[in-house]
Amino acid sequence: MKSLLTRLALAVAATAAMASAGASVVVNFTPASAHIAVGEVTRVDVRISGLGSQVLTAVDLDFFMNASVAYWQQANFTELFYDLGAPDAAYEWTVVSPGQVGVRIWTLLSDDALASLQGDNLLIAAFDFVGKADGNSRFVLGDEPGQRSFIGRNGTALDVAIGSACIAVGSGSCSVPEPASYGLAGLALLAASAAGRRRRA
Repeated sequence: MKSLLTRLALAVAATAAMASAGASVVVNFTPASAHIAVGEVTRVDVRISGLGSQVLTAVDLDFFMNASVAYWQQANFTELFYDLGAPDAAYEWTVVSPGQVGVRIWTLLSDDALASLQGDNLLIAAFDFVGKADGNSRFVLGDEPGQRSFIGRNGTALDVAIGSACIAVGSGSCSVPEPASYGLAGLALLAASAAGRRRRA
């Protein structure tokens, strides 16, 4: 029993180390899950954090949602425009369809000038959604080339972990998946348990 507990402790420590080593720049959708009535409004913020010594110099993003369930009433990218150095920044956004909104923002400022403007946590966008019909809508960034581009220092692409949100309307519901770290911990515990069973056999 004592050796099993030791293996479990080591597995959990290894999992924590892997999670912190793999931690990087993250895009979060807040709240990750919302439930509203038909006609009710909810806001979802999209933030990038964990920039550390990096800066954000440009984004090229496409947001997708199921507009037949929850449609966007307003999309605001103003804060990011200023974090990228407005008026020395350029900005364009496009409504591709009711379920797809694209935005490109880039700057003419140097990386060092941006570093003095930006913190570790930036608001990329704020979307207001209106419930339209019973069901649920995922609110995500596209995964095709050019639909989720984040550019950092020296014009290099940032390695970004990207979340999503779910908006449930009326009788609809959202199931929120386990965070990856819990999944890793579960795998580590399972492996430790299997090793203990093999040793006893």
